Amino acid sequence: MSPGVIQLGVIALVVALLLGVPALVWGPGYLRHRQEMRVRESGQPAIARVVALTDTGNRFNFTPEIRITLEVTAEGRAPWRAEITRILSVVDAPAFAPGREFAVRYDPAHPERVAVAP
Repeated sequence: MSPGVIQLGVIALVVALLLGVPALVWGPGYLRHRQEMRVRESGQPAIARVVALTDTGNRFNFTPEIRITLEVTAEGRAPWRAEITRILSVVDAPAFAPGREFAVRYDPAHPERVAVAP
């Protein structure tokens, strides 16, 4: 194997690590954020009631990431369950207490995709 091929392989490995590791670490959260923004901008209005909170086990600056199970009700549809995931600080926690209701928007093509309305 020539030195040029080895150098090219090392360069490719370094580039893969520099691009691949951040994509694996931050990519899923970024994609979830983009999907939520699309639903928030173009989704249909509905009302959601918090059914349950589940700790995912992930922490960001010691703040827990929580999976929030919702029962969503929209005009002309039977109620359904959906989940959103939030990094939920102690200050924000009361807004998502079980039984609380708030406005959301949902994607009619994929009703499990729900975003908290602005």
